[in-house]
Amino acid sequence: MSGNWDCTNFVSHALLAGGAVVYDTNGTGISSTGWYYRRLSNRSSSFSGVPNLHNFLVNNTTKGPARTSINYTTFDWFISNHPYELGDPAILSKWKLQ
Repeated sequence: MSGNWDCTNFVSHALLAGGAVVYDTNGTGISSTGWYYRRLSNRSSSFSGVPNLHNFLVNNTTKGPARTSINYTTFDWFISNHPYELGDPAILSKWKLQ
């Protein structure tokens, strides 16, 4: 997406490549429901918008990827019982927050 930060779109495509199921609600334009990408002008806002993807992931109980949210202050690479796993989108964000 030229001229825009593309990190959320990248994370969504990584989730797809990892086997996440698309939740296509047959929306048109930039849809506020579901999690899908057909083309730049026809996708869900949760596929490429940071707050929208976060809200979709933590609130989704229907179809598609879902996850819990944790506070960044709980991030500690050296704790053995951490609440996240390698590959979680939050891990990708960690580097930018330091």
